[in-house]
Amino acid sequence: MPLNDVMGAVYGDVIVYFRERIKRMTGDKKSFLQDLAFFDELTRWVRMGGVVARPGVGKTALMVQMAIRSMFKKEQVLHVSLHEPVSKVSVWYDELFSRLASELEPAEKQVVWERMLPFRMIMSFRIEGFRVPVFQERLEDLIVQNVFRPRVVLFDGMPPDQIRREIISSIKAIAERHSFQAWLSLSVTENRIETSDNLSALENTNDLFEAFLFLSPVDDVIKITLCRNKEWEAETLPFILNPTSFLVVERK
Repeated sequence: MPLNDVMGAVYGDVIVYFRERIKRMTGDKKSFLQDLAFFDELTRWVRMGGVVARPGVGKTALMVQMAIRSMFKKEQVLHVSLHEPVSKVSVWYDELFSRLASELEPAEKQVVWERMLPFRMIMSFRIEGFRVPVFQERLEDLIVQNVFRPRVVLFDGMPPDQIRREIISSIKAIAERHSFQAWLSLSVTENRIETSDNLSALENTNDLFEAFLFLSPVDDVIKITLCRNKEWEAETLPFILNPTSFLVVERK
């Protein structure tokens, strides 16, 4: 049996146990990662998406939870960090998963996490700087050697000067060629960015995206607004980002 099949079988057995454990602990009121399930709907129709916010609001935290949800579903995720080393990105995953699985015993949590990790790879451009041809070469090296073929690729830390049409269109072309979903974290400086009236920072590229998720601090929460590329109507999602834990939780 191929190694990937063996890994998948073992992973499946552990996840079945994990789900049953959660069901017993919660009285079947809430399944694991349920608050992240809204990402599933996005993965069905988005080829290129953007997570948009001012610096420090929670773009990385949201994208890491998108990745964890995909990993839980046995989908391979490539996290491309433009400004952080692999070790620091890895800490984000460890800490957020630990919070998401806080009701598990430590030993159980460790077993499940170790079974999910093979579905994630982190690629850093902190030293050499991000360039699309270099990313493409590194990605295709992984694919051609059957090392890793991502279903989702997260581009984390895209600075404003990189939000250029030639860069975004090149990334989208690679995503289409290799059949993965791309999400870019985009930093903007506007104070109000949650509606379609405030896309000025992206006006030269927004037609390349199918959707944007805007993060906006409002009172004591971080609101998540979805804008679809259909006249860019805005939809406030029934989920928020907790500004303390940075977890996606249902709006009360």
